[in-house]
Amino acid sequence: MFWDKLSGDGKDPDYPKLPLDLRLGAIISVDPAQALLFAGADLTVPLPAEDLVADAVSASPVFGLTIARAYARLGEATYMVQFNCAADLTVNDATLFHLSQEIFPASEDAWEAWLGERGLIGGPDLNAPNGKTYQRDWGDGGQADPVLVTENIYVDPKASPRVVTHKMMLYSREAGDEREYCLLSADAAPDAALVRAWIGVDIPLPSLKVY
Repeated sequence: MFWDKLSGDGKDPDYPKLPLDLRLGAIISVDPAQALLFAGADLTVPLPAEDLVADAVSASPVFGLTIARAYARLGEATYMVQFNCAADLTVNDATLFHLSQEIFPASEDAWEAWLGERGLIGGPDLNAPNGKTYQRDWGDGGQADPVLVTENIYVDPKASPRVVTHKMMLYSREAGDEREYCLLSADAAPDAALVRAWIGVDIPLPSLKVY
């Protein structure tokens, strides 16, 4: 469904302002030529073979920036396009993430392995589900506290959002001339608690269209 671009039409009062032409139902297109430019890099994130349609959106304050997200499914794959924006919603950069794995810890001890004093989320490096090793991008020292973010995710602009609390850490590695990211996040929502591993790569803004 393609939602009205206009405001003042019964949207939830907390529905966020979003950059570019981003909205529920927006089409997000990655220039196919970008795959050729990435061909020589050691990337594991699969670029979408078709345009994405945003079926959920959000905007959250993180590190003094506004982080806008669009979620989309393509077949069995789940993608997240993250826009890092200034206060006026000028987009500084954009990262395409692919959901690599979901883990459902079944006990307190299992959660301790992720979020404990020496938990995987916040450690200095990470052996990711794709077999690659990433170095931590956020925080100093041997172990860093996960970054706490509350995200209001909208699937309907006129309804209340789904509230998800993230305890997350960003990791990255060199992949040829590119940088590949692993965003590791312990996510708590009213209906589920799990760990998600997202693998991503920056997409140059001229190669990313939202309409």
